[in-house]
Formats: sequence, structure tokens, C-alpha cells
Amino acid sequence: MKSALSVLFYPMALLVAGLMVCTSLSIAEQKDKPKETKPAYVEVRLTDNTVIDSDPVFSPDMTKVVFVSVSNQEGRSSLHIMDADGKNRKVLLDQPGEAHASPQFLPDGKTVLFVYNAGAGSDFATLDISTGARKNLTSLRGKVFWPAIEPGGKSFVFVQLQATTQGLWKCNIEDGTISPFLTGPRSCDQPTYSPDGKFVYYCEFDDVGTNLCRVDADGKNRKVLFSYDPEEGGDSILPNVLKDGRVVFQTSVKLEYSNIFVMDADGKNARKLFDAGFPAMWPTVTPDGARVVFIGNMDIKKWELYLYTASDGKLTRLTDNRFEERRVRFSPDGKWVLYVSDVVGNPEIFKMQIVK
Repeated sequence: MKSALSVLFYPMALLVAGLMVCTSLSIAEQKDKPKETKPAYVEVRLTDNTVIDSDPVFSPDMTKVVFVSVSNQEGRSSLHIMDADGKNRKVLLDQPGEAHASPQFLPDGKTVLFVYNAGAGSDFATLDISTGARKNLTSLRGKVFWPAIEPGGKSFVFVQLQATTQGLWKCNIEDGTISPFLTGPRSCDQPTYSPDGKFVYYCEFDDVGTNLCRVDADGKNRKVLFSYDPEEGGDSILPNVLKDGRVVFQTSVKLEYSNIFVMDADGKNARKLFDAGFPAMWPTVTPDGARVVFIGNMDIKKWELYLYTASDGKLTRLTDNRFEERRVRFSPDGKWVLYVSDVVGNPEIFKMQIVK
């Protein structure tokens, strides 16, 4: 083959012919060459900096993401907001001497409920994301966490750490009225409402293990749905209540790794949702139960995201890197997941499209 410089001295007819041959060869090579396929699920990095970003949550219309960031000189957490594509990041609330956690959008999409810690105790407040107007709801000065907003957005149930136990309390968002919801000798944790707002599901634990329970929306008619034999021991946590009333949760027993279970609304017919063959933890589920994303450990010391689709019973590995994933949340439409990845000891926020 002659050099590119010598081709300049060829007659025009030969040059045209040569170009036609090269073009046909190029097309033939492209036909023979296998096409590069993009991975089915692509990580989209929303934050990329030297600070800790965590606790992301989509707004109901999916245009915004509110999250917690440790990006001030005091090294405490504050509330931030950004567009759903990671752009236009800004500080939503940064109060000196105060740390923030657990942001959640109210159904109106305009207001964020969050926990603030000022000293030894913690309380709840709301913030208007447009005006910045803040409203402190509680003044308990104790340890409060895990707020569960009822579907109508008028109140929420939360956990309060008491002297020897953890009880459930209820707060009216309009006037800040606090009332006992479920208190007594048993410790309670991880409350969540059923989609219709009729029930509250929660974990109840003691020295033996953790059971899943249900009460009416007024805190009455407690019922244990899933329990272990005292000799067996174990834990059942993270209830995800589906629209049809079924409950997906994480459970484990002594000498066996964690699995994802499902049971009927009345606690009957409890069974493994799938058998991954490796530890499966921290499930988050779409309301229709069509998809479950969880953190699994197929390889030693390597926790990754996995997807289970109910329609075909298929398990798919979503991430494969040297980082650890955690704090997974579905988008309101169930097509995306938000999660945190520990990028070399520096947590960052990612999202991934699960359904096209």
C-alpha cells in the first residue's frame, strides 16, 4: 500500500476508484465487527466532591433530590438540594451548631420533614424548599428517628428513645401536637404505613430477636405477624408494605445469612421471595411488588446492588465495583433508584434507571 502522500499524484479517476474500494472495505469491516452493547443498567453519578453526601430522596415530581451533606467547616450534616440530574446544587439549610438528618418530602412536594440535632437531643422540623420557611414541630430534647409519614401527609409516626425502651409516637404536622402511639415494655422500631393508610407496620424487639407487628392507624389492635421461636432466635426488619397488603421484609436466623421474605397481610404464608444463595439485605420495593432492589454479598467483603423482578423471578447484578452501596430508594414512579456508594471512603450519590 502506498503512502498517503503518494496518493496525491494519482490521476483523479484512480483516486476516485481507490476511495470507492476503501469505502466498500470499511463497510464490510463494520458488518463483520460485533456491535458494542451498552450495559442494561448504567450508574449516573450525581455528586462528585471531597465531602460526604448521603440520605438522598426524590421529590414527588422527580425533578429534585434533597440530601444530607457534611460540607461545612464544623463537620456537621446540613440539608442540600439539587436537580434530578445533579445540577444546580445548593444549600437548603445550614444552621451553625445544628446537624440535620433523615429528610423526607411531604406529599405536597413543597415541604421537607427532617430531624435536627442541637446538642444532646434531636427533634423534628419542616422546611419549605422554595421560601426557606422553617417550622419546628417538636421540643422533646430526646433521641428521635425513623419518621413514617402517613399517606395523607397530615401526621407522622416516629421512634423516640426512652429510658429503657423505644416507643412509637405520633406528631400532627399542622399544629405539632405530640401523642403516644405505641408505648410500653416492648421496644419498637422502623414504622411504616400501609399504602392505604389503614395500618402501621413496625418491628418489635427484645433480647431474643425482632418480630414484625401491625397496628391500626390509631395504634390499637396490635398483632404479631411474624415471630421466631425463642430457642431459634433471629431478626425480622425493614417491612415494605405493598398495595395488595403483602409485606416484603428482611429476616435471618442463627447460623444462616439474611434473606428477603414475603408474607400475606395477615402474616400467613411467609416464605422466601427468592433464594439468592448469598446474603440479601436492605430491600426496597416498588408499591406494586414488581421490583425489589437489595444489597447482596456474592463476593467476600463486596456488597453490591441487585435487582429482583417478580414477573420472571430473575436476579440481576446492578453494580460491580470496589465500593459499597447503601441507602437505596426507589423513585416515585418506580423506574429509578437513588443510592449512596462509598467511593474510597467518601460517600457519593448515584442514580440508576431500572425501567426504560
